[in-house]
Order: sequence, then structure tokens, then C-alpha cells
Amino acid sequence: MRANEATKPTIKDVAQRAGVSSTTVSYVLNNTRFVSPETEARVRAAIKDLSYQPDYIARSLRAKRTLTVGMIVSDITNPFYADVVRGAEDFFSDKSYSLILCNTDESPEIELSSIQMLRNKNVDGLIIVASGKNVDQLYDTNDSVSRLYWQTAGWPETAWIRWWWMI
Repeated sequence: MRANEATKPTIKDVAQRAGVSSTTVSYVLNNTRFVSPETEARVRAAIKDLSYQPDYIARSLRAKRTLTVGMIVSDITNPFYADVVRGAEDFFSDKSYSLILCNTDESPEIELSSIQMLRNKNVDGLIIVASGKNVDQLYDTNDSVSRLYWQTAGWPETAWIRWWWMI
């Protein structure tokens, strides 16, 4: 156990402070059921008083979604890739997703390592704008995966973008 976990307030602490059940706190946090305005106010006050932060790792394990997308690019210093990353980040941010960016420096070995790391982190989707030499790693899986490929005229010849969305 990490040192800060011992003092980190839990949903049970919030429920006790607000005088409600943990289920009610969950309803307020997730906006999944009606909670009276008075009860919601007590729960929100308890959350604020305790500086409660939901455990997103635990939530992602239960929901089987991490709300993260991995993106692998071959050279982040190239202005083309910087624009692609910025566009992806803006797009996913609007949908409450986080973006994990990996730069491969045009190395197939680093690309492979990045693919494996992102899959181990259970990202919900993966965008690869890189060498493409490790595509077999993405097909060599039992995951249910949808694939979309595109190359746009005017982009550098090596700029293939591959998008894998984990279902």
C-alpha cells in the first residue's frame, strides 16, 4: 500500500459524512439515478470537505473502459505529427478521453514496445502514425478489434494512420 492511500478518502467516507449510503454517493457521482436536490447537496458538500477524488483505476476495472486512447507517432518534432496529435487530443478531450502519446523516433523496436505497453494499459483505442512495421502485433490478438485505415493525399508517403478501436 502506498503512503497516500491510507489517508485518501473513500466513497464510504463520503457516504458517512453526508449521512447516506455508498450507493447514493455513486448515483450522485455518476448521475445515474434521481437523488433529491437536498441529498445531492449534502453529498457534494461531503465530497468537497473531504477532497474526495474517484479512483479512476478501480472505475475502469469495473466498467472495462479506461477512457484513454493511445497514440504512437514516429517523430513528434515533425510539425505534421504535432498537428495530428493536437487534432486527436482536441477530438478526444471533447469526449472526456485522455490521450497517451508515445514517440518512436522512427524505431520499429520502440514502436513495438509502445504497442505492447498501451495494450497492457488496456487503452480503449489505439492510433498509430508510425512505421507500420509492427502491424502483425495488432492482428495477433484475441481482442475484438475494428480497423480503419486511411492515407490522405498530400501527406508524407510514410504517413499511414491506423486506428484500432477496442470494443
